[in-house]
Amino acid sequence: MHHGMPSDCPHFERRGYTGDGQLTCRSAMHLLDMHKFYTKWMEDISDCQDRLSGHVQYTAPYVHCGGGPGGWGCAIVEVPYQYYKHYGDLSHAERLYPQMLRYFDYLEAHSKNNLVESDKAGEWCLGDWCAPYGPRSPLIFTDSVISMDICEKTAYLHEVCGMTAQANFCREVAGKFRAAVREHLIDWSNMTAIGQGTPTPGCETSQAMAIFYNIFN
Repeated sequence: MHHGMPSDCPHFERRGYTGDGQLTCRSAMHLLDMHKFYTKWMEDISDCQDRLSGHVQYTAPYVHCGGGPGGWGCAIVEVPYQYYKHYGDLSHAERLYPQMLRYFDYLEAHSKNNLVESDKAGEWCLGDWCAPYGPRSPLIFTDSVISMDICEKTAYLHEVCGMTAQANFCREVAGKFRAAVREHLIDWSNMTAIGQGTPTPGCETSQAMAIFYNIFN
């Protein structure tokens, strides 16, 4: 963490990747007093969203780089969610609600049959890209499941604020992702999470995510 942002590493790229940043924010908030740090970084995430398409950039502050849907852009939900869970402060989530919903529009626009299959044209589109022997769980699985999760978290935040209609809408979007994953990406004959076109059905990432996010039930 340096210069008011979480980064991937202090020696090489030194960029505020929204993927790395949202993965570590829960631990950082649990261990350290991070009120001001993440208040500042949530402003960076907000600033870097494309107001026309709803796309949330891969780094905040924005520097041209690679990433993907779900595991990167969902920082616009994950960081305010963890901030509320740790500090009981809903103000950031409330301020970012319109942008969260705009990002849902973006995810839906880059989905087919309610599965997230692409991201920003001309950029890398990553899912489980850093596995020890190369990516085996396809983007369409990882990012669809992560997108489902952030829709459910947004529904929770709306419900806490008493915004029942908005919470129900977010749950409906989450339900579409969940239903599509269960229909197209689960082999129910042996309870295995698979991916379209993947040579390794039941790989560790897909299987672990299916269990953690309660896809099998």
